[in-house]
Amino acid sequence: MNTEQLFILTCINPDCRKKFKMRKPTKGGTYSVTCPHCGKTIKVRIAAASPEEPSSADGTPDNPEKVADTHRSTQPVGDSLSTIPGKLVWVRKLGANQSFSLKEGSNTIGRSDPNLHSDIEIKNDITMSRRSVKIEVERDKKSPEKGYYFKLHVLKAQNPVMINHSPLNVGDIVSLKYGDTISLGRTLFRFEKDERKK
Repeated sequence: MNTEQLFILTCINPDCRKKFKMRKPTKGGTYSVTCPHCGKTIKVRIAAASPEEPSSADGTPDNPEKVADTHRSTQPVGDSLSTIPGKLVWVRKLGANQSFSLKEGSNTIGRSDPNLHSDIEIKNDITMSRRSVKIEVERDKKSPEKGYYFKLHVLKAQNPVMINHSPLNVGDIVSLKYGDTISLGRTLFRFEKDERKK
């Protein structure tokens, strides 16, 4: 019986976004993986080996989506570009959402604290770390006119940091696409286009 593990990955190319399988390497690390559908190469960080999941005879996990979720430190680091700047929208239950434009460079997000400031600070959420995540906004170095890369780095996750309801670990880096939700403690953000800064 073939007991090798498989991951289910989603291509980060916005014109593709198809799922494909990848065999789990024997060692943890960062690997380059090419999407078989569109040919896009992505970098994937894989945690060190853990006990094997049950597999069917052909090597396909009985529940491939569960396997992908179990190894949540496997996160695509993307190369997708956007010509429109981005912003974070603080989604509030009672409305009155608040928007924060993201500047080029590093944008730190965390709980408000007089001794350790973040670029975007949220008051009254003690479940959020003081410097929870940072979002790097970078222009393409070879062709700046092509647009921006948006990458979220997890700095501290005393309470869960989640993107689209999937938990992240300290040190994880993920590419953001418009419409992604980011949960820091009890605070929910949505990543959107900043049309005012076009």
